[in-house]
Amino acid sequence: AHAGMAYTEIEPALWTVSALALALARPGYLEGEARDRALAHLDMAQRAADLYRPADTGGWNIFPQQADPLRHSPYSTTMAVLALLELRAADLGWHGDAGERDRLLEHSVRFLGQHFEADRQPPGWRRTNDPNDKISAGLSMQILALLLRAERDASLALPAAVEGAIPGLLLRLEDASLEDAYDMGEFAVGFTNHEGREDSRTEGINFLWH
Repeated sequence: AHAGMAYTEIEPALWTVSALALALARPGYLEGEARDRALAHLDMAQRAADLYRPADTGGWNIFPQQADPLRHSPYSTTMAVLALLELRAADLGWHGDAGERDRLLEHSVRFLGQHFEADRQPPGWRRTNDPNDKISAGLSMQILALLLRAERDASLALPAAVEGAIPGLLLRLEDASLEDAYDMGEFAVGFTNHEGREDSRTEGINFLWH
């Protein structure tokens, strides 16, 4: 939960899954009781993340128990793909199930591929699920890197439209500067918080192209 605020978001749970997967994959780093504790914490983080995947669509939500459970977040789904790839690299499952981990990864990668907007200028992914929102260079670069990793590590083919757009997207950044302003996606969503109260929040996430 945010400090002083009575609501939670998915990102800390997914970052925790990724961090624990990396730690557990490191040879000799966690042994005995320390490894058992880390595996128990991994399961807790995955159970927390499950709250943000109310429908088996491949998309993940930023808030729990959303009023519209199908209002998925592109960034939250991106973070889920990262966590699932780290689990796969560590030979760890989703609640101990490698088959379920791979199924979730395939569905989430497919979801991102389906939401690539090839006809926009520039092509890429919108910051939020608002059809009028802008394409984010930063989020698009992040998603492309993960989709390429999923193709390499898990043999999940990159959609042809996505693959074909990569050279142009990179060329657009040729003259970009580290001082260029970031772009921020704002998610305004109604949901029921962990205390059972209806809430509505606007959460901003900054996307850095570099």
